[in-house]
Amino acid sequence: MRDARFAQPGADTRAAASKAAVERVLEAAIDHGDLDALLREWWVEVLARDSEGEAADTEKVERLRQKCATLSGGQGTLATHASGVLLRDVSGAEYGAGAYLLGESAAAALRTGADGVVGLDRAVQFLSECWEAVEVLIEALDREPRWPANPDLLSSLPATIDKLVSVRWGRRMPSEILLEEEAKARARGLMAYLWERHHEHVDLVLSAWVRVALLARRDWGPVTEVAERLPLRELREDLWRHLHLHEDREAILALIRAAPPVFQGGGWTGRTVGLAALEKAVTHADQLQWKLAQQGWASEAAKNAAAAQLVALVDHELPEWFRQVVEAAHSRPDGRALLLFFGASIVREALRPRMSHRQWSSADLAIAAIQKVIVPAPTTEEMMSVARLGVPIGSTKVDRVVYVVSAAVFGCEARSLWAWYRTLLTASDEDLCWQARTWRRSACYDAIAHRLGELPKPFEEWRAAWRSLFVTDRERARFDSTSQSALLPSAHLIRVGMALLRLAPAREAAREFYGELRAKVRGLVKNDLRLGSPLPREFPTEGLDLAPTLLGEGWPSAFGVERSALASAEVRVYAASALLDGGAQVAAIEAALETAPHRLADTVHAVKAERDRDDNLRRHCDKVSTALHEHGGGTAADGSGAPPPLATALPPA
Repeated sequence: MRDARFAQPGADTRAAASKAAVERVLEAAIDHGDLDALLREWWVEVLARDSEGEAADTEKVERLRQKCATLSGGQGTLATHASGVLLRDVSGAEYGAGAYLLGESAAAALRTGADGVVGLDRAVQFLSECWEAVEVLIEALDREPRWPANPDLLSSLPATIDKLVSVRWGRRMPSEILLEEEAKARARGLMAYLWERHHEHVDLVLSAWVRVALLARRDWGPVTEVAERLPLRELREDLWRHLHLHEDREAILALIRAAPPVFQGGGWTGRTVGLAALEKAVTHADQLQWKLAQQGWASEAAKNAAAAQLVALVDHELPEWFRQVVEAAHSRPDGRALLLFFGASIVREALRPRMSHRQWSSADLAIAAIQKVIVPAPTTEEMMSVARLGVPIGSTKVDRVVYVVSAAVFGCEARSLWAWYRTLLTASDEDLCWQARTWRRSACYDAIAHRLGELPKPFEEWRAAWRSLFVTDRERARFDSTSQSALLPSAHLIRVGMALLRLAPAREAAREFYGELRAKVRGLVKNDLRLGSPLPREFPTEGLDLAPTLLGEGWPSAFGVERSALASAEVRVYAASALLDGGAQVAAIEAALETAPHRLADTVHAVKAERDRDDNLRRHCDKVSTALHEHGGGTAADGSGAPPPLATALPPA
């Protein structure tokens, strides 16, 4: 059953009012006997053969109008509404009444006819321009005794694409091209097949959807097989969209339990419904949170009520929802592989920069639920085998760093995880370098830092990894001035080191280690002589948020050594923002970063005026400006360079 909270505000009230208006129109005739008989007789003629074209259908509608004209009184009035719907010359409650009569009479004709689901297809095709009548037809056929008596008939869909793909705007892509593109997508592996761009406007014909909708009202189990048989991924997506799958928890759980194995024998079976249902479970949570948040836009009272609902949703309801989802998935024969693969896909999505204004995601909740059932924790070998499930056999292009982060999130043994991470550093892994270029704070550092912190001497382990990068990374940058990946592995490792200190700032020798890390940051910046360096512009300020915590109240005195790295006005803004995140006072920040008579406010104003089109920098400027105006302590991170989801899904340090 679809969650009523997804309905538009006031939808129930409007629906009730519309239904009442339609009922008043229908009450114009106490007895509908002659009209019902007329409509049933007309439908028998319509359902006797397939559509013979627009002209023939128009002729059938005209015959209905003529038949309706023979009725008088209240039945005659209603009859004109029924024919008027097909002629498109009625509206409002009269249109609703006509649609009701057409849908009910079509259902009555189907129940007494011998054409089975072929007749259903013909009825739906004839009513395709009147969605309200199709809905009435579905409701009428779903009443006891349900039609057809044998639900297996609904599982049979046309075998050819031409009869499955809807013709919209008078055009349809040739079947050969669609099949060729489907084969190419499958050949690229499961990851590409699921999440690469699909063809637009490849929609399932309405008659096929109605069959599946009637089947789903009885049992979602057979729907999985029907969906898997659809020859195009676009048709499956359109089916889920028409069924409003993401709004229906019962349907999602039923599909997860009943869907055929996605993985078997260490490979992809070619099936996808199980993964699609898991994806819709996450979409359900995200969209529901968004819907409830929208309710707070109306007024202050609505805002307070929505806030309370959101707290209950995020703290209680959604964790319970994901518990049910994950337990249903884990009970499948391919449950463990399915959850590890899907969990890694959540990690991958979380590590992509968000272009939307929406910041909330249920990723943390989904990951936390998966963590509870993945026992024992995966090994590095298992995670690599999961990584290969998403690519074609023999392919070497695997986003290994996502699976390293995923392995860390799911509790992989620390020693083997750290060794795997080091191999990616040494190899200057392309995806790892992309992370270092993109994220300032992120689970891609935090998760690895968690596992590093479990080793007996984490600082020594970090130092050994740093030394091993001298030739492959820092020397490479010196001798290849055009490299766009050199120094990024070192930057990634530095950020893991800083994440380690954030997780456990009270660890023995943390202060000394922090000094080492800051020295290495300054060294990288000073010795990077490449034109158009790929190091992020804010990198010189890496870890400055830790200064107040690790260095105490005397942190400003340590900034003498930092001044050369913080010389530019832009970098000083980034530094002020980082120090605010660390809880430093505005007056101390200004004294540490500026020399009289320069003021931090002037620096911020000048930078913002010069780089106002840089959204990232402008947000930092705004944060510092607000703090200067309030002349108080630090504020929460503004989202620029902020960690994506998964931060709370990690185990405590």
